[in-house]
Amino acid sequence: MPWLDGFRGSKPVRIGNLAAKQFQLDVYGEVMDSMYLAARMGVPRNPRAWGLQKHLMRFLEEHWVEPDEGIWEVRGPAALHPLQGDGLGCGRQGGSVG
Repeated sequence: MPWLDGFRGSKPVRIGNLAAKQFQLDVYGEVMDSMYLAARMGVPRNPRAWGLQKHLMRFLEEHWVEPDEGIWEVRGPAALHPLQGDGLGCGRQGGSVG
């Protein structure tokens, strides 16, 4: 949309984003963090939740070293983002045991 000015005159103005087509590891950590916080706040544990957490951890174990687009959804090549949400997910996994 070249005829529009974006925030503070930034260009080009785009509609939507490419997040649906991007590989973003941080999402896995955010899901696990939400499950951890729900348990800490007293939400009853679902028996299938533990299986989901184990599945997410297996995925992170296999893919955490792969380049991804990260939480910033940049429109360039994928890169390594070692200190993002996937690390949070691993930490929350350990806190969820029991």
